[in-house]
Amino acid sequence: MIGSLGKRYARALLSLAREDGTLEATGEDVVRAAATFDEPRLRAVVLSPAIAAAARLRITRQVVTALGLSRNVGNLVDLLAEPDRFKPEVIGPMLARLITRGERAL
Repeated sequence: MIGSLGKRYARALLSLAREDGTLEATGEDVVRAAATFDEPRLRAVVLSPAIAAAARLRITRQVVTALGLSRNVGNLVDLLAEPDRFKPEVIGPMLARLITRGERAL
């Protein structure tokens, strides 16, 4: 289930993409990010409480850079990588649905 905070983040990203005229590219970035962070070994690292939060955030930023994600998608991934945020397995599919189907998908 998608929480109201997740919907708010997704709508903000969608709004930015519309304003910038980058809706399709943003959708592609979201799909790539979701697929990458869904990889079991990477997911285990970025979600592990045994690894310091600063190290997890550093790894997440390195992945964002390596993928060449847009600034807006990268900023959202950084935000979600902070401690006590919801999990990437929730945001990725939700954002992909939102981008591909529009706000009514929520």
